[in-house]
Amino acid sequence: MTADTSVNAHAATPVTALDTLTRIPPQRGRAFTLKKGEVLRVIDPQGEQVSDLFAFAADDHRCALSSGRSIDYAGRIYLTVGDILYANDSRPMFTIVTDTVGRHDFLLTPCSQEMFEILYKHKGHHHSCFENLLTSRPCDDLSDAACLRGTGGDHRT
Repeated sequence: MTADTSVNAHAATPVTALDTLTRIPPQRGRAFTLKKGEVLRVIDPQGEQVSDLFAFAADDHRCALSSGRSIDYAGRIYLTVGDILYANDSRPMFTIVTDTVGRHDFLLTPCSQEMFEILYKHKGHHHSCFENLLTSRPCDDLSDAACLRGTGGDHRT
């Protein structure tokens, strides 16, 4: 079953889409710049996949998408059409404009190598959302600490 979620950007934000389709292979990530008014559409053609969304303001990389602010201001855990996704400085970053998934858990942090080792006793390398962010970060001045503050989670798409 195909799932589809779209967000409309409030300001220039290094994150995502153009008028073209960009396929992101499983367990990988991509960085894009999204300008105010542009729409990021995330499509999961096979269903049951998870994606993490990291967003940083183009003019200040300390300003990052915040699951905590977004959940607090929405007054509920599961976000959907019409909800605004806020930055850590309370700046609106995105508005959810379409959603065929219906349930997005914005609580979890990005998965990491350590998470797979601790929770799942995984041995050896395992691709993770945190690794994807570090290898595809849109700018050189994003520190590992800033990336850790990014929003991860079970964002079913």
